[in-house]
Amino acid sequence: MTWAFGPACSENEPDVVMVGKRQQRFVAVVDDDAAVRRATRGLLNSNGFAARGYSSAEQLLRSGQHVGAGCLILDMRLRGMSGLKLQRRLQAAGVAIPIIYCTAESDPDGRLRRRLLQAGAMAVLYKPFDPERLLRLVEDALRAG
Repeated sequence: MTWAFGPACSENEPDVVMVGKRQQRFVAVVDDDAAVRRATRGLLNSNGFAARGYSSAEQLLRSGQHVGAGCLILDMRLRGMSGLKLQRRLQAAGVAIPIIYCTAESDPDGRLRRRLLQAGAMAVLYKPFDPERLLRLVEDALRAG
């Protein structure tokens, strides 16, 4: 499978990457587990997506870079502001970013999934998630944006 979304980018590079004659937005990965954040960024970057990592919702908001994100991969349980609260805050501010939740939350009856999807999430994946599925979802999110 080929992913044509531009070169990998570090957290300090510009918000938008030029790919040919079109601009490609980066993928923001928000997870308070540094190992998960690194692994997810590595997966995305090694498959041609520009990805940046954030340890909290507050760090993403303070950076001001959320407006340049083409997709948000978001953990549900974060220290401080939860993933759902971040999603609602972005929506209230009129910032429309496709959100893919990747969570370790137990959800045997599917209530959490329904709640997140009803709130506007694009998808909900449970850790450990299928990397190929995440890559397909990110590609769809960036294509739609």
